[in-house]
Amino acid sequence: MRVSIRIAFVAVAMTLLPLMASAYDFKVGDIAYNFVAGTNNEVAVTFTSNVIQPDPTLNNYYGVSDANIPETVKYNGKTYSVTGIEAFTFQYSPITSIKIPKTIKRIGTYAFHSCSQLKTVHISDVAAWCNIEYDYVSSDIYALSCCPTYNSSDVVVYMNGQPLTDVVIPASVTEIKRFAFYNWEFLKSVTINKNLKSIGQAAFSYCNNLKNVYISDLTAWFNMEGHYYLLSHCPCNLYLNNQLLIDLVVPENFKNIPSNSFYNIKSLKSVTFHNGVDTIGNQAFYGCQALTSITIPYSVNRLGVQAFSRCIGLQTIYAERYKPASTTISFNNDDFANCVLYVPRQHIKEYKSAAEWKSFTNIVGWDPFPGDLNEDYVVNGTDVTALYNCLLNGEAVAGDADVNGDGIVNGTDVTALYNILLQ
Repeated sequence: MRVSIRIAFVAVAMTLLPLMASAYDFKVGDIAYNFVAGTNNEVAVTFTSNVIQPDPTLNNYYGVSDANIPETVKYNGKTYSVTGIEAFTFQYSPITSIKIPKTIKRIGTYAFHSCSQLKTVHISDVAAWCNIEYDYVSSDIYALSCCPTYNSSDVVVYMNGQPLTDVVIPASVTEIKRFAFYNWEFLKSVTINKNLKSIGQAAFSYCNNLKNVYISDLTAWFNMEGHYYLLSHCPCNLYLNNQLLIDLVVPENFKNIPSNSFYNIKSLKSVTFHNGVDTIGNQAFYGCQALTSITIPYSVNRLGVQAFSRCIGLQTIYAERYKPASTTISFNNDDFANCVLYVPRQHIKEYKSAAEWKSFTNIVGWDPFPGDLNEDYVVNGTDVTALYNCLLNGEAVAGDADVNGDGIVNGTDVTALYNILLQ
């Protein structure tokens, strides 16, 4: 990912040259600044040269080893807030450490390109950090060199003098912007507040040591967008109110399980769906290796792409629905060979001819709703009427009239049906 292709970079740099090749507006100490257009009290840190030199042998923009960016700076008797770091500002710089104040709102393209000696980043406010906008060219190999942690997995971010290995997202944060924690190899845990609405693209990419995610509200977790950008890096434990989430009970008010919502959650061993869930989203339980058995309720009409893929511990699947639910590559090839699929006894033939379901090598019949002769997923007086009509008039029933499972449909099945109703 970080292999240099200098020609490509030069081409992009020269494209941006007309925008960037200008002298800085003023300089205080070692740091140069430009006024932020459209404001009267904001400035952005910029490079000290007046040309772009993508060849590190020709120019370093900052010769200092420690770049201490202040929150405010005075110039000509006026105080300005430092709110940005412009494109190319520190590229090829020998800086080893940088302090980024909470006032920074935007970091430009290639701002930290080839800062190979940068090892420590100091911040003072997690909420402000989550809110930084990063400019990047999506088609370029160096796109993410706007991030100070881009160049090396050895870079460590500090707050209040301590490595920020366990991040708590403050309650004031409703959005984590893209790339916020990109390549934080040192990150071990993150606590998500219940007010968080979305997590941006690649916000936690290459956080390969992130093992624990803490949440306090399951409904808020379901409502949040961007689970994939948090969970896709490697298997994680999920904690709900500081308790390891082993047995998930889906909240009653949710008809759709969000895509990626439990992607790679290694702590999850069981899931209880309520009858009311309509859709299980794309990759909703992808990589949940501890799941051994799932029951898909009759209300589910659709399983998303890879909804249960890579659940390598899965052994049994119980499908309650009489008509097979729609699937789209929802399971793995290993599931087809290793899992026992239980389907309504009267509908084995339909499952054996339905797309994807037919790929299971071991399909077994079961009775998800014993006594549901009219197949409306409710056992009540209408089923008694259906059974009487079957016995007295020979009328066919949709479900299994052999309620007690002795292989004969007779008066004992009426008794068995009454017993079910009285339970």
